[in-house]
Amino acid sequence: MASDGLPSASAARPSCFVHEDDVPAVTVNDLPPTFDLKHAANPERYAFVRRSFTRPTGASSLGCSLMEVPPGKTAFPRHYHAVRDRTSIS
Repeated sequence: MASDGLPSASAARPSCFVHEDDVPAVTVNDLPPTFDLKHAANPERYAFVRRSFTRPTGASSLGCSLMEVPPGKTAFPRHYHAVRDRTSIS
């Protein structure tokens, strides 16, 4: 423990605790061809960096991703999901 009562940066952490730097980043350019945004009206509008924490944390019933979207861009065209829910925190 550090003097402020918080664990030190080098302290061991449970395997389900994952730092974003330890998770591979995926960009819009890394998407498979089946998820091609070239059909969108303005493909240059789309940009993001996504890090999925689901597998690295061992989660099985809940997915979690960190999406970073540059100013003036959007991650995806408007769409909906019939089976899954999505929550965004800004």
